This record gives sequence, structure tokens and C-alpha cells, in this order.
Amino acid sequence: GGMAPPTGPFGAQAGGGMAPPPMARTQQVDAYGAPPSMNSPFPGGGGAEPPPGPFGHQPVAAPAPQFYNAGGQMPGGMSGTAPMGVPGSMSSAQGHDMTSLLKDSEMFNSPEHFLRSTCGRLPNSVSTKQKCNIPLGIILQPLAPLPADIEPVRDVNHGAVGSIVRCNKCRTYINPFVQWEANGRRWNCNLCGASQATTDAYFYNLDETGKRADRFQRPELCKGVVEYIAPGEYMVRPPQPPVFMFVIDVSYTAVVTGMLDAVVASIKETIQSGQMPGRMQMGVITFDTSVHFYNLNSNLSQPQMLVVSDLEDLFLPL
Repeated sequence: GGMAPPTGPFGAQAGGGMAPPPMARTQQVDAYGAPPSMNSPFPGGGGAEPPPGPFGHQPVAAPAPQFYNAGGQMPGGMSGTAPMGVPGSMSSAQGHDMTSLLKDSEMFNSPEHFLRSTCGRLPNSVSTKQKCNIPLGIILQPLAPLPADIEPVRDVNHGAVGSIVRCNKCRTYINPFVQWEANGRRWNCNLCGASQATTDAYFYNLDETGKRADRFQRPELCKGVVEYIAPGEYMVRPPQPPVFMFVIDVSYTAVVTGMLDAVVASIKETIQSGQMPGRMQMGVITFDTSVHFYNLNSNLSQPQMLVVSDLEDLFLPL
């Protein structure tokens, strides 16, 4: 007898009747539902080579860090690429949800001259934050002057519905990112998740997307910044003088980089400029590994500093 024909890779003789099992064809899909080869020049996304690194070498291909958008929460479990073998329609739906989320965040978030973060996407884990090496912070200026090309802040008067609509649990104001249910009869707070009933005076039907059909007629449901007209219940006492509390970083890094000197000089210049209200109160808090409170009573010969080292259970020592 002659030699037996070689076996194929799946145990069948070459040329025999047994065909190899079909290979599962999968395709990696990005967060917007498009194959990488269509819109990515990086490894796995087509024939183009990645750009050279800062020192001329090619960067090592690695999974992209996962981020959450600063203006809202990313759909649960969604990352930059879909798992191998995920149906394309599912990835397309997730991509559509992400596109809608980013569009809502851009439209409904506060303008950057009022509130701005140091990065546009927040890391979704501590390890990703450490790899980013980007300080996370927010600059908040609620009464900043309006740029010339920005529309005036809209007023909101809830006198017709009885009172300002807020979360019953955490007191968050109604805003564009709350979730509506029961055809608008209930809404869930986007910060604490508490569910509460919508008052009859504030009720309106939802559209086919689950959003209030009148949201673009109500500034508090389509604007990131509004000015509430406070009802009488918010005026339980005469208007109080404004309070300016300066919270200053006095850590070693703040000192050696000159940031502390710049902050103190700016505060001193502002106070001496004559632009501060005449009827006002002022306080100072500094911090490094502890928090330092200051007693600025005019009867003292010099300010008194009180140190609180327990950062887990802070309290006012005054």
C-alpha cells in the first residue's frame, strides 16, 4: 500500500469529504458603530501606520483607556470597542446612544465661561486616572460676565407650579439630565437616583424619545444655566450680606511653583480694588494634608489658626 494522504488541519484527510468548520467572522467596532478600518489609521484599523512617538519610535499598540463624558454617564458597560462577535446592530445601537449622549451634553451643559473642567472626558477608574497624569478640577464662576456672542441667561419663575421643582432627597434642581418615566408622571434625579412624582401643575407628556415634549419651551429643561426667581418661601429672613470664602492650596507643590503667591496677590488686589461690595463677609480656609480654619475676629491681636487633621469626618472648630 502507498502512503496515506496527509490529514487536514481539522483531522480530515486532504481531499476528503469533510470540510473544516466555518470560521466565525467577527469585526471590531468602535463606539460609534463604524469598523476601525473606515475611520482609524491605527493598528487594527487599516493599512496606515500610526504616527511616530515623541522620540521617533512607533507607539506600542494598547487598548485605549475608557472614559466617561463630563456631562453625563456613559451607557453601562460600554467601552471604546465592542467585544469580538457582538452583532453589528447592537454596536450600532450603542453608538447611536453615545452620539445622542454627547449631543445632549454639548447642548445642555453649562457654557464654559460659567463652569469648565480641566478635561472633557472623566476617567472611569482610578487606574485610568493615574495613567492620564492630568489634574482633575473645575473652575466655577456662576456670576461671570457674559461674552458678547452668548445669549442672556434665561429666568425661570415656578410661581405658577407652586415652588421651584427640586429633588425631594438631595435638593438637586430640575435640569435637562433627569430621567422621566410613567409618561412624565415621575422623574428620577440624575445625581442621587431618587424617584419622585411630578406635580400636576408641572406635568407634561413625553415624546417618542422619552423626553418632555415641552423641554425646549422650558429653560430649566434645555439650558445649562438659568436664573431662578425665588418665591416667598426662600425669603424667611431679610437678604444677608454676601460671603466670600477663599479656599487656598498651601501644599509644598503650591508653594514651590509660585501658585500660592499668585493666589494671595490676586486676592489682595481684588480686595483693595474697591470693586467688592461694601456690605460683605469674608473667610479663609487653607489646606495641605490638613484643613486650616482661621478666626478673623477683629478683637484678636492676630488671626487664630485652627487645624483639623481628621479628613474623614470634617467639622467646624469655631
